[in-house]
Amino acid sequence: MHRLATVLAIVALATCLAAAQEPMSKELAALQGRWLVTHYGGQAVEPTDPEGAFMFKGDEYAQGVGGKLVERGKIKLDTTKKPIEVEFTITAGRFAGGVQLGIVEITGDTVRFHVSPPGSKERPKDFTPREGFELVAAKRRQ
Repeated sequence: MHRLATVLAIVALATCLAAAQEPMSKELAALQGRWLVTHYGGQAVEPTDPEGAFMFKGDEYAQGVGGKLVERGKIKLDTTKKPIEVEFTITAGRFAGGVQLGIVEITGDTVRFHVSPPGSKERPKDFTPREGFELVAAKRRQ
């Protein structure tokens, strides 16, 4: 009887753990890897690594500028919205504890983000540059 209870407990635990791990959306899967910034604020910049780079692994991201890690956190996508809504929860860096709301467009090896200042409750509606908001385009690092 004790073995049966142990087996049932293990099966229940494994089921809970499997349910807790949500499958990665195809959009989040498309972001995986390293990206080099090509445009900032609507202006072209030279895509040099490590001057401006993003790295996505699972639901986590890291951002580097000038060869230094400047921000790290979690990314969450709402793919039911058009454009896709993005939320960056900043866990390390200057704005640690803040959240950036935005939108994202992923097209093959290019991506565009338009995000609010950390802590703002306003989310951009399109990819038109706006004062105080960040508009960033990047290409996948080869």
